[in-house]
Amino acid sequence: MKLTSKNFLVINGLIFSVITVTLAILYIFMPVYYEEVRVDQVKEAVDKVQQNLDGQDKEEVLKRLTTLDNQDLPFSLYLFEGETVVYPYVDRNNTNSDQPLNDFEITVSSPPVEGEIRSLRQKIVTKDGQEITLEAQYSLQPISDASRVLLAIYPVILVIALVIGTIVAYIYSRSSTKRIKLLSKTSRQMLSLKEGLSCQLEGKDEIAELSRDITSMYQQLRQTVVRLEVEIEKTALSERSKEEFLRITSHELKTPITSMMGIVDGMLLGVGDFKNRDYYLKECRRILEEQSQLVQDILTISKIDMADFLDTKYWETYAMTRFLEEQLPTYQLLAKMKGYEFDYALSEVTVEANRIYLEKALKNIIDNAFQYTRPEGKIRIQLTEKHLVVENQAQTLLSDSDLSKVFEPFYRPDYSRNRKDGGTGLGLYIVQKILSRHKFNYRLENTDDGWVRFTLDW
Repeated sequence: MKLTSKNFLVINGLIFSVITVTLAILYIFMPVYYEEVRVDQVKEAVDKVQQNLDGQDKEEVLKRLTTLDNQDLPFSLYLFEGETVVYPYVDRNNTNSDQPLNDFEITVSSPPVEGEIRSLRQKIVTKDGQEITLEAQYSLQPISDASRVLLAIYPVILVIALVIGTIVAYIYSRSSTKRIKLLSKTSRQMLSLKEGLSCQLEGKDEIAELSRDITSMYQQLRQTVVRLEVEIEKTALSERSKEEFLRITSHELKTPITSMMGIVDGMLLGVGDFKNRDYYLKECRRILEEQSQLVQDILTISKIDMADFLDTKYWETYAMTRFLEEQLPTYQLLAKMKGYEFDYALSEVTVEANRIYLEKALKNIIDNAFQYTRPEGKIRIQLTEKHLVVENQAQTLLSDSDLSKVFEPFYRPDYSRNRKDGGTGLGLYIVQKILSRHKFNYRLENTDDGWVRFTLDW
């Protein structure tokens, strides 16, 4: 059964039951309560009459009774002297003479008349010491009529109560479940995880609080789903990058290995120029050295992928200035050997980083500058509080296409296709992975005056 039907039946039944029980209680207990109130009222009035008559002579008592009877009393007064009615002057055939007379005695007249007649007696002592009896008779006829009327209209009242209860229960059940239905409808829509759904119901009751909780939970779920989608996309991109990297790596390894196998076969067979074994053995060693460097770079990339840069246990306050100062003698000597003009300006700078990998990235950046500087060209290194800038006068400026691809694995510009000049093609790829993991900003660009500039921000 739905909540609307349950509310309707419960409220309707509750109203019907309350009215039924109320009528039953009135029918049962109203006569009893009315009788108690009536008796107390008569007792109080008779007590006042007794006080007014007590201690007076007989003639005064009769005179005062006549005066009192002319007032609107809730009972009728009778005066007995022994068993004789003294006031009013009528015979009393229905008195119970055999009963003892107490200070207050309630008796029922016999035979009964329509309605219930009750009496209350009290002794009065006159001025000369004579005892006379004052009797007050009162009727319960009104309450008896009321009970009969209540019983007669009982079915009508029940029908009216049923009609009223049905109307009230219908209105309440519809209004009380309206917000719940809206909440349920919105919750079903939220299953689609569409953006912008909300269910903010007005009010301060539990349903309004539930709607706010559901909306908050949905928003958090949406954010979690978005983050998961981003992470899934990153994972997919990473997997595609790894596949592409493995494909290119296998190609990079296959070509020199095939070349070296051809050289070795030629030397073994003594074919043509391959008879000059000393020369080709040196060539084989050169190829092996290149492959060794390539393998070392691949291992470095693998370690970078495995290293958890986000874990603070790998991070430290790193004095970048000290590292560069330690490398300056080597670069000054290299610049002197190659005829380069080498300038630098270093400020005191510390950063939070993984020292080992950041040093590797910095060395690759500076080594690249020395490798691709034109003869007698200039190289500058500038370190400030928020930037590291490495500039060199390049032999050949990179095209826009080269600048966009230079950080890809195994990418070498056309002018450096030769491994002897271009290296393994993994140097800047390693730099890109390290700096990205540190969330540092970096860029490589040409300047208007013929320089190539690498800028690192943190």
